[in-house]
Amino acid sequence: MKVLNLKHIKNAQVLKYFILCYYFFRSLVLRGPVRHFQLLFGEWYYERKYRIRTSGFKRSESERHYHYQAASYVVLNRILREITPITKNYAFYDIGCGKGRVVFIAAEYGYKKVYGIELDADLLEVAKHNIKPQLIKDKNLDVIFIQKNVLDYMFENQAAVYFLFNPFNAGVMDEFIERVMGLNKQSCYFVYMNPLYSVAFESKLIEPYKVVRSFLYTEAIIYRLPKREEELK
Repeated sequence: MKVLNLKHIKNAQVLKYFILCYYFFRSLVLRGPVRHFQLLFGEWYYERKYRIRTSGFKRSESERHYHYQAASYVVLNRILREITPITKNYAFYDIGCGKGRVVFIAAEYGYKKVYGIELDADLLEVAKHNIKPQLIKDKNLDVIFIQKNVLDYMFENQAAVYFLFNPFNAGVMDEFIERVMGLNKQSCYFVYMNPLYSVAFESKLIEPYKVVRSFLYTEAIIYRLPKREEELK
């Protein structure tokens, strides 16, 4: 019989709230109070509008793969309004999909082939539950959930959008980009929110298509990788 370590549980809870407080005040300072509270209101509004449950925080014990926290609805809408007109017929990958918020919103914007890749089995089960209303509403929607390390996944050779909300460290990010470039020679866009390791893209000469900012904070960088026909010969 496993004995619960109450001290460990208490310390984990304290750390969780410390991290959440840090993100709250960091957002307030960098985004400014108006944008900050718009984002908070968006969390409340869109969860109720779509009747899904994707908010929350789950701490990761891994140094390579980071904790779960859903991308802001408000920022997601800004990004998808920007790229959907040019990528609507692309496949859409959410790398580290968590509870499926981005998968759901991508489907709302009209993407028909959406992938959610996630290591955590419990989070993936929540994602599958959250996407059910979309599957009922749109019979042409193809959603594929994969429980796998992204570095072990064989990406299809197809025009694609890869969404990342800072899911892993610099080393994994570098390996991920190399893997995509090696397997997929078609036109690709990388949507990188909270882009801490943008140098991984810059070192491979992948140019920014658009930078999304809120006051002092860089919300996301969208990178474009053109089709590489010469490499297919």
